[in-house]
Amino acid sequence: DWRASDTVMMYASVNRGTKAGNFSAPVFLPFAVADLPHDQEVLTAYELGVKSTVFDGRARLNASAFHYDYDDYQAFFLANLSQRIANRHATIDGLELELTVNPVSGLDLSLGASYLDGEVKDITLPSGRITDREMPMSPEWGLNGLIRYGWDAFGGTLAVQTDAVYSDTFNFYVLNPPSTQEPAYVVVNARVAFTSCD
Repeated sequence: DWRASDTVMMYASVNRGTKAGNFSAPVFLPFAVADLPHDQEVLTAYELGVKSTVFDGRARLNASAFHYDYDDYQAFFLANLSQRIANRHATIDGLELELTVNPVSGLDLSLGASYLDGEVKDITLPSGRITDREMPMSPEWGLNGLIRYGWDAFGGTLAVQTDAVYSDTFNFYVLNPPSTQEPAYVVVNARVAFTSCD
């Protein structure tokens, strides 16, 4: 961490973690014994970011960029109606931006955006062709926003809130077939809450 000023902190990090190896046994014979085990997955994550307070303390602006490098990523496949795991190389590059504003007492506004570019290498398609595929569960774009207002009422605090989340199209399965693709969607929530001071 490095504090450039009283209102700006910059940071960099490198983290490394593992997911243990295991075995994936098929349901039906025949099968190749060499296909049963898979190695541990090793992730090295690099991140650069900044956290700042702006507009005389009434807003916070945070941003980060990251790169995930997977050695022996555990990719899930279906073979002979059973699930199989095989190790592949994979990467994710991403950006995140978050702005939170408190323009007046009791009013909170926030807006966030994210970008992901994930790729799994050397995937064998049913046709036999070997190619790269999008990382599962990694929508390219994501957006979120929130508006909340709270005020003193009835001996406590009454608040109303609405928030929304947008997710871009993403795949559930590493082969990326259209049948396992989740279309882009928006979820909107509304909430009324009361907090007693007692």
